[in-house]
Formats: sequence, C-alpha cells, structure tokens
Amino acid sequence: MSKSNKDSMKSHLENLMAHILKWKNQISKRTPSWAKTILNARGEIKRLQKKQPSLNDKYLEKIFEETLEKARKAAENEMQEPVKDSQLTWYEVFKNPYILSMILIALLIGIWVWK
Repeated sequence: MSKSNKDSMKSHLENLMAHILKWKNQISKRTPSWAKTILNARGEIKRLQKKQPSLNDKYLEKIFEETLEKARKAAENEMQEPVKDSQLTWYEVFKNPYILSMILIALLIGIWVWK
C-alpha cells in the first residue's frame, strides 16, 4: 500500500468528516458549497479506492474512529466553538445525500415565496 495514497485517503476522510460535523452543528450556516465539498471528498475517496483496491471499506472502517477525532478537532478549530454532536455513522459519512431544500435555502436567505 502506497504511503502517499494512505495519507491522501486519511486527508480526504478527515476533510469529509469535518464538513459533516460542521453541517450537523452549524445548521444556519449550511450552504450548497458545503454539500459540494462533501460530495467532492466522497468522490476522491472512491477514486483512491479504484486506484488502490487495498484502501477499501474495510480499511476505512479501521481508520474511522481515529480520523473522526482529528476531524472533530479540525471542525472545532474552523467553527471556533466546541462540536456538540461529534458522533458520525457510516451512513452519515458515505451515504446521506446532504442537500439543501429550496425551503431551507429560502429561510436561510430570508426569502419566502408563496404561490
């Protein structure tokens, strides 16, 4: 297993987890760019898995908790406040769609359109 690929995988996973923690903890600050960052990190993880099959889901399970702790610290540093909900499930990290509904977007920017 290439060390640079392992390091890259850990970095993408940490970035993915940090953004999801921010998503869960800063609801009023959610933006489409956060959702895009989450999707991009997932894509990079899949790309690395195709490039190096040993970086499979079993490997991700092995580094999940260690990476989550690093992600929590990164999220707290970026948010400048403690993470209140620091638990993540496999579903939240790799399956949840993370999309902003039009209603939520309207509420966040103060526009409410009635038809």
